[in-house]
Amino acid sequence: FGVGGQNNVSLPVKFVDVSAAKSGSAIRIAWSNLTELNITDYKVERSANGQQFTAINTQNAMRNDGGKAIYSQIDASPISGVSYYRISATELDGKKFYSIIVKVDTRQSNTTDINLYPNPVRDGPFVMQIPELNAGKYKIQVFNAVGQQVLTQTIEHLGGFAIRSVQLPSGSAPGVYTLILADEAVKMTKAFLVQ
Repeated sequence: FGVGGQNNVSLPVKFVDVSAAKSGSAIRIAWSNLTELNITDYKVERSANGQQFTAINTQNAMRNDGGKAIYSQIDASPISGVSYYRISATELDGKKFYSIIVKVDTRQSNTTDINLYPNPVRDGPFVMQIPELNAGKYKIQVFNAVGQQVLTQTIEHLGGFAIRSVQLPSGSAPGVYTLILADEAVKMTKAFLVQ
């Protein structure tokens, strides 16, 4: 996928979803992107403080055809307590691109509410913390203050506690929005502010 005239510059990988969830005593990290082209590999990087990251897994790019690709890795020996994860993608020319950072607390098990941050939301994606829920397909819907639906997407939840990034449509007006996470048995809502 190229942009421009004679020089045809390739677009960098664009992460659309990054999640991390407890899976027994391990942490399952999953990510997907809209575009994958000229990528050599992805590294799952972990941190105890959200500042210094160390690569714990490497996965070669699967597609490199400009389309969407979905990946996952297991951290079999996670940090006890709070840990942070991000994905780095390396292009053929050595350039690196990073995903958002997601946080997991292995001690957290009885959360019953959705948390969103940052709240208020500014430019860019926000992060949704999903409480302990059964594995399955869930629908995410976002409505503005006058009840218009501005976003809908379906996610495959791995079960347990998880963190997912959500990107509002560009040009979303400032104001109060409501996020709904639901399947046949569960419906959870959370209000948030867009500035």
